[in-house]
Amino acid sequence: MGKKQRGKNLDIQIEKLLQEMLEKGFKAAPISRAIIQRKLDLKSRSTFLSGDRAYRIDQARKQQLEKAGLTSNNKPKRKQAEERIQTLNEEIKTLNAKMENLIEQFTQVINGLHANGLEVEKLLLPLRPNYSRYRKGKSN
Repeated sequence: MGKKQRGKNLDIQIEKLLQEMLEKGFKAAPISRAIIQRKLDLKSRSTFLSGDRAYRIDQARKQQLEKAGLTSNNKPKRKQAEERIQTLNEEIKTLNAKMENLIEQFTQVINGLHANGLEVEKLLLPLRPNYSRYRKGKSN
């Protein structure tokens, strides 16, 4: 078992751990005094009451929650939830436009096949959801 961390060494370890946790984000590594205590293998949380350790941990927690768009009770902020809704609605519009474009292109391909006298139903059979069922029943 190694020597216990104290004083400046402990401050450095706490700061290093806080930076790692901030980089990982709230979902992967939420910051709390209890979690930091466990990760540093400390026996008592009273270590965090002295000096500015508690303040630094609390500030890092606030910063992490702010980045994640949460309030101090881990609830999403209304403004950020509304921004997320707006972003998702824009994404839906973009995807719908792409879908419309693909349907248009597909329709043009079908019309071209039909104009050339090809059997469109036979050519499109592999695109059907239950194609494998149709294929198994065939005997060639």
